Amino acid sequence: MTITSLSGNSTQPLFNTTAPTFGTTCPCLTVAANGRQRITALAANSASIHGSIHETLATAHGIDWNGKAANHYRDRIATVRNSLSAHDDEARSTAQVAQVSQVALPQGGA
Repeated sequence: MTITSLSGNSTQPLFNTTAPTFGTTCPCLTVAANGRQRITALAANSASIHGSIHETLATAHGIDWNGKAANHYRDRIATVRNSLSAHDDEARSTAQVAQVSQVALPQGGA
């Protein structure tokens, strides 16, 4: 499975599976750790990108313009801002769940 980074610069595998070897931990722990790291990285990238978008929206909202078209424009900006805020909250929550899902196992495997 692959996910394109939010920056659009690359496609990276979400789960890097490895073949189990004798005496090592279960490969599913590696898969879970890789997924957890990727989710955290995507959430951080999302927050960074959204910060830039929020700045742009604030600048656009401040344009000196009046009338029905201006009001509609500002309403659309508010809609986009609200959608981004909801996405930010979801990304943050997902990253937190991924981080707390880590289970410590004794050395030697599951």
